[in-house]
Amino acid sequence: MEKQDRIKRKRRRLFMRAAILFSIVAAVGYVFVTNFFMAEASIVNEGDDAPNFSLVNMEGEVVELADYEGQGVFLNFWGTYCPPCEDEMPYMEAEWQNYKDKDVEILAVNVGESELQIDRFANRHSLNFPS
Repeated sequence: MEKQDRIKRKRRRLFMRAAILFSIVAAVGYVFVTNFFMAEASIVNEGDDAPNFSLVNMEGEVVELADYEGQGVFLNFWGTYCPPCEDEMPYMEAEWQNYKDKDVEILAVNVGESELQIDRFANRHSLNFPS
């Protein structure tokens, strides 16, 4: 009897290990399929229309990319903690001054910092383009 109990326990362990291994293989397979095959359908290529998105501007208004259809849009994601972002802001301000009357907009999207941080940064760099 003891030998039969041991055999039953071994079979149960084998079954449990096989079920766990199957679950892991299925999860890894799902990740590969969704990341490598299905994700390619959502990639934006050169020449494609930009996907629409909406954000809240510094005045509290909801702004969509679609609002600027037919205009040139310079889209920049930035942060106050980013030295390259700090270096490029004077150039963006100069370009906005050059193109603001020619249907070209600058959309400078901050990556989630407080309004106080953004205002201080804009004041420090004398930025006038809309944010």
